[in-house]
Amino acid sequence: MAFLQNKKNFFLTVFTILIAIINLLLIIYVAPLNDLEGWGRKIFYYHVPLAWNASLAFVVCTYYSLVFLKTKNKNSDIKAMSWAESGTIYALLVVVTGPIWAKLAWGVSWRWEPRLTTTTVVILIYIAYFMIREFSLNKEKGAKLAAVISILAFTTLPLIYYSVDFWSPEMQLHPQRNNLGYGTKSIFYFSLFSFTLLLLNAVKYRVFLEKKGAK
Repeated sequence: MAFLQNKKNFFLTVFTILIAIINLLLIIYVAPLNDLEGWGRKIFYYHVPLAWNASLAFVVCTYYSLVFLKTKNKNSDIKAMSWAESGTIYALLVVVTGPIWAKLAWGVSWRWEPRLTTTTVVILIYIAYFMIREFSLNKEKGAKLAAVISILAFTTLPLIYYSVDFWSPEMQLHPQRNNLGYGTKSIFYFSLFSFTLLLLNAVKYRVFLEKKGAK
């Protein structure tokens, strides 16, 4: 594979895989259970890092979208799209792992509560982002419109984060931010590091493919 012929890419990929394996073993064999959630508690170490990294990806996507609109630099557009793709995949995994965890923790897998609703809205906005890029007859105008959409999507991120504070606890499945807790913090932060590495590697590979295809 051409991507791995680059030594930096090769070592980053190998390192990412090793960290991911260690993370998996830590979650399975070391991360503690609790009486309420049982094994479902282990999903926490996937769900929350995925959510944090999805937000990170959308923030970086917004940055490159702004740069693209200002400079018309194609590389910035490619990076914006790559971050958007990875962020959307992470966000989809968030809404898959979330209901599993919620069912085990609170007995309800899905409810149209504030955070779930706003997260779903963001995913739908980014699906529109990709559709505009894919089906626009004028690719340059489509890329510009998609960049504007990504900036608009960014404005919903604070709403997702603070949604648990805006509405009463009775209206939602998610705990208040100050009541979340991070389980075994060392394992949580290691998992966060692992998923961040995976995100960076995925974006780097996606940018590589786009630039290779543009040649």
